Amino acid sequence: MFERGKALTRLDIESKLRNVGNYVKMNYLQECLKQRLDLDTKRFVSLKLAEMYGERGMHLNAAKLMSNAAEISSTYTSKINDFMRAVSFFVKGNNVQEAEIAFGKALACGNEVEKRVMKSSRKEIYLNHAQELMKKEKRSSAVILYEHYLRFDINASEKLEVQKILLSLYQRLGKMNEYNNLKSKIN
Repeated sequence: MFERGKALTRLDIESKLRNVGNYVKMNYLQECLKQRLDLDTKRFVSLKLAEMYGERGMHLNAAKLMSNAAEISSTYTSKINDFMRAVSFFVKGNNVQEAEIAFGKALACGNEVEKRVMKSSRKEIYLNHAQELMKKEKRSSAVILYEHYLRFDINASEKLEVQKILLSLYQRLGKMNEYNNLKSKIN
């Protein structure tokens, strides 16, 4: 599959990917990451594999690859974009701690305007995924995202809206201690 001593190029990898099915592509890309690659090719392979993992619901694997790709990106803009995509994948994989680590790395790469955009984007990522989870009746996972969302810098109306959603979720999940604590905070 791989020639000994020869470094793979992006063109070699792209030509191999044209002729094979999705699972063979994933296996080939995984094997490519174990080979000696220049940074641009390694980033390309990581992004391609992350995209494929994301399409198949393997969000945590995709997130790790996106973070790795971001680390070797040559521009701050691509670092920010890759880290924010990693945040999205980590949130979809219900790993809020890693999402926040990736978000911190993205923030470190941006200026003040970019930081505001990233913070807004992070709020959207959390809310959108929490709403998706609600549609799928995955209330416990949605609670985790909504609780974490309350820690963000949000205005009073957003906070009240999320608290009302949490009250409903706590009640439906039978979490009466959390329900009563939140109800007393709201009133």
